[in-house]
Amino acid sequence: MIIGNSIIEYLEEETKKNDPAESSHWKKFNYDFKFDGKNFTGLKGFGELGIRFFGISNLIHNVFQKPWKKIGKEYSLFSDYDKIAKNISNKQNRTYDKDFIRHTLTLSLLKEKFPNYLSHYSTISIIGDGFATMTSLLLATYSTKQIILVNLSKPLTVDLFYLRLWLGEDEFNSSVCLINNKKDLDLLNSKNYNKDYKVVAIQAKDRDLLSFFKINLAINMLSMQEMDKDMIKSYFNILRKIANDNKLLFYCANRETKELPDGTNIKFSEYPWAKKDEVIFDELCPVWHQQTYSYNPPFYRNYDGSFRHRLCFLSKYDNKYY
Repeated sequence: MIIGNSIIEYLEEETKKNDPAESSHWKKFNYDFKFDGKNFTGLKGFGELGIRFFGISNLIHNVFQKPWKKIGKEYSLFSDYDKIAKNISNKQNRTYDKDFIRHTLTLSLLKEKFPNYLSHYSTISIIGDGFATMTSLLLATYSTKQIILVNLSKPLTVDLFYLRLWLGEDEFNSSVCLINNKKDLDLLNSKNYNKDYKVVAIQAKDRDLLSFFKINLAINMLSMQEMDKDMIKSYFNILRKIANDNKLLFYCANRETKELPDGTNIKFSEYPWAKKDEVIFDELCPVWHQQTYSYNPPFYRNYDGSFRHRLCFLSKYDNKYY
């Protein structure tokens, strides 16, 4: 088991290696990725990371977000989460941008729909976070028992680097660990190991370890669309195995169809959903997933392709079908 700052040092070396879990999308966008322990270069495909705005620039930025914040008024906790999110982005010296507010709105939606699955007793898995945005929001709202964060080695390095910026080094050292084998998992669950970590990180190549956690809620936003089909199937199998013993709510928001650099066409409708899944909703995403804004006209424009989100209780794993 690797703890705190040692995780960043470990992942710095891991980013120099070939990641067997990378799709053609990430092989393309991670090609120039470099991390020297303090700075990143070649950050592509991770979403936005703008410098923190001040003065008139910040005012204009807030004006552009008005349509998103108007929707947020439909959720009772959005105003509170919005303030928390701004504080997190300030500590990370980044803009509270449209990627960040999208997470804030999603968390507000999930809390409104299923408050018991975002409680102090919940264990939540985030598959493919970006800059630890959802992880930070969940920790800041004191809404979970534990977060299991799974990502490719390079994006995971970025996640944990920005999580440390927000938490501070002391808190990061005491509350975050990374596991990469069954021995680590056994130690983590040992009655003699008197330590509860708020965040357990897992590299995507070791994703099978996720199946040993009693997950209440799993979240995937805009990353399954960038995985190979076999990888998507693998995550569904893992989540369904968890659902064998623990009722599991899954929120999935991704592009309806996306072509990867190798020509593979990834379709939301072709994810390994099952007829026995208990679907709460399955619909086109709200505007915060469909539109973006910029300082040049037209100020608002649709993304390239529509996005869909589904919230459901996953049915149990059955190897006859999966």
